[in-house]
Amino acid sequence: MCTVSFIPLKDGYILTSNRDEKIYRQTAAPQVFTENGIKLLYPKDEKAGGSWIVAREDGVTIVLLNGAFVNHHKKTNYSKSRGIILMEIIQAKFPLLHFLEMNLDNVEPFTLVIFQYKILTEVKWDGLEKHTFDKSIKKPHIWSSATLYNRNQKIKRKQWFEDFCKYNNPLSTDKVLSFHTNTQITNTEYGLVINREDKTRTVSITQLLLKNNKLEMTYIDRLTNTIIEKITF
Repeated sequence: MCTVSFIPLKDGYILTSNRDEKIYRQTAAPQVFTENGIKLLYPKDEKAGGSWIVAREDGVTIVLLNGAFVNHHKKTNYSKSRGIILMEIIQAKFPLLHFLEMNLDNVEPFTLVIFQYKILTEVKWDGLEKHTFDKSIKKPHIWSSATLYNRNQKIKRKQWFEDFCKYNNPLSTDKVLSFHTNTQITNTEYGLVINREDKTRTVSITQLLLKNNKLEMTYIDRLTNTIIEKITF
């Protein structure tokens, strides 16, 4: 997984994630959980128990993408699921600092997009080192998973995104969902919605809207055609 976009708004942001995964991997629809006294909103990966996108009641959000810079050689065993690591980080008072201080030995490479206290940061663990990149909260951004999309495919997807942003102002949640659903719809290899031999598919789309200090999540299960709209804090 996956594809993630960030769209700044005057009074918040839109964060949208397409989850590309094996079709047999079970997922529970999003709901509000209370963990260690902290209210969290997220869909749950039932295999590992973690998630790939999570929001905290104070507006902190984190999205996970598999891989760091390039597709890596996968080992047989790792010490901890990346989705579990995401859940540990979101429960820290300062998630970015927690990422920088935590031990990630024998953890598979990953990328996180962290929004905390009006700061947007992209962080990567490449299997050996941690990397951080400050991102402007005033500009749109798109990320594509290194495990599924090569360099040329990422470039093309970024161009589609830039064209979309250019010609669709003012941007809205519906427009962004349409981009994540309908862009290059016949391109099942690296369009926004993929289907690679009916094994790896875009299984869901999750969108977070932060507006006027209120969080709202919309979840689309593409395998069952179920839409869960506007789960709020």
